[in-house]
Amino acid sequence: MRYPARIVSLLVLSGAGRSSTSRVASAFAPGTSAPSYMYSTSSTCLFSIVDEVTAEMKTAMKAKDTTRLATIRLIRSAFANAQIEVKTDALTDEEAVNCLRKMAKMRQESILMFKDGGAEDRAAAEQAELDVIGRWLPQLADEELTRKWVVEAIAATGVNDMSKMGMVMGALMKNHKAELDGKFAQRIVKEELLSK
Repeated sequence: MRYPARIVSLLVLSGAGRSSTSRVASAFAPGTSAPSYMYSTSSTCLFSIVDEVTAEMKTAMKAKDTTRLATIRLIRSAFANAQIEVKTDALTDEEAVNCLRKMAKMRQESILMFKDGGAEDRAAAEQAELDVIGRWLPQLADEELTRKWVVEAIAATGVNDMSKMGMVMGALMKNHKAELDGKFAQRIVKEELLSK
């Protein structure tokens, strides 16, 4: 059984015995880390993303993982700013994910910029932060699933030409916003409409 990274962190934080943590560690192939956290809106989730980030910060402090700790502090700061912006005492998982997506996008852009400029060390530092942020981001749909949803949205809206592409995107994002890369989905929509 493969445990999400969130469970591994919480087991360690809660002081689970060596036998428990060793069973979790053995679930992964030698030399590999726990898989990225897959976001879920399921009501069975016991911890919010904000709570998990806080738990992970304590784990990073104990491990003296400076990169992870510094990134998590940036995440918590971004969450605090988002709380002020939306005027709430606690962010929902959806709001937290939106915040994390913005942070991830900034780093993705920085990585490209640094690589283009030959600053591989700075690109690597941005990538390390992106890896931490990605632990709490949803796993986005691949091309096959995205195309399936696009075809369904086209059928549901009855659109058959590019002039009404916005209707297809609207239907698509309404049902799958948290699961899609918007730009990638737009490209697939164009391909499907142009093939008609």
